[in-house]
Amino acid sequence: MAESLTSRPTRTSRLCTHSAWWLLARHRDSQTEVLTLTHGGAEMLPVFSFREEAEMYLLSEKSGEDWQARGIGAGELVAVLSGPCPIVQSVALDPLPSMLADEVAELVSLDRERFVSRVVRGAA
Repeated sequence: MAESLTSRPTRTSRLCTHSAWWLLARHRDSQTEVLTLTHGGAEMLPVFSFREEAEMYLLSEKSGEDWQARGIGAGELVAVLSGPCPIVQSVALDPLPSMLADEVAELVSLDRERFVSRVVRGAA
């Protein structure tokens, strides 16, 4: 039996109800550094829905042993975007490394303010 397109959760609906997120981070000099990517001259924060997706990204990128998947809640994610990552202009949702090499990045990313708005609305 075929599934109706309207019965599937969309990325937007998953975004609004998602309570845990995964970032790629490492500890250096007693500080936590969050991995950001440069795409089209702008900084992008990769954010993952599941630990396995974040770990798969690290394995495929061979980013080094010091990067790890780090789970955070919606409030902490908003704080990261407001504090340690003020230069981030967009958020890439569950990206694959090959997606960021071309125009596909625009399909998996949201403007920073729009992403924060949806996360805050989902956490309320």
